Amino acid sequence: MKITGDMTIKKAKQLWAKHFVQVKTKIEQPKKTHKVKVSLKTGGSYEYKYADLADVDKAIMNACKKVTDDNGNALFGYYFDIDNGEEGVSVQTILLDSSGYEKATNKVWFKNFNVGKAQDTASLISYAKRYSLCGAFGIAADDDDDAQHLQQPSQVRDVNDIGLEVIWNSYVHDHNEQAKNWLLGSHDPATAKKIKQKLMQFKNETQRTKKVEENKPKASDPHKDEKVDANLTDKQQDLFKDIF
Repeated sequence: MKITGDMTIKKAKQLWAKHFVQVKTKIEQPKKTHKVKVSLKTGGSYEYKYADLADVDKAIMNACKKVTDDNGNALFGYYFDIDNGEEGVSVQTILLDSSGYEKATNKVWFKNFNVGKAQDTASLISYAKRYSLCGAFGIAADDDDDAQHLQQPSQVRDVNDIGLEVIWNSYVHDHNEQAKNWLLGSHDPATAKKIKQKLMQFKNETQRTKKVEENKPKASDPHKDEKVDANLTDKQQDLFKDIF
């Protein structure tokens, strides 16, 4: 981040917030002109409409063009930070203000089941970019139908389950800050529900372990130095407070 001129960080943040709100208020929701038919393993199918990455990008850029300085220069924009790793694809949107202040969204991560296939990977990256961009600017790019969403084919469910497990383990075992930020981010209803379930289960198990340790006799314990502290770490407790 490079703040222009003699501007303070506080002033730059204020301008970023001001211009971001201005852009959001000028966004016209893109029309859902594309259709896709999904076949279910249990039989039958359903069809839903959506706006693709080009539609979403156009809607946001049109709004950005309406928020300008006296010379007609855009005051707000964005770019992507993409990580195409061995296991999957992660994308975050970097929201950039003309003052030089920028802010990144939480990363979204999707399992890549077609590593090595350029076209399939490119499609997954485009999907991740659209997902991140819609979350950043509050755009509804798909039909909002929770029942249909929960009946997505196994590919989509596997993406959520495997990706969530990888990130969850990174948070619980390694206290990874990016994993924490992802868990705190915006998710589809099914993924958000699973995250809460995991957090509640982990918290309950930790509290039960703590009570067992507290109720054990404290005198003459030859293994006291071998015990593992079952209390929540500060970072874990912060996450629980933020969500609950």
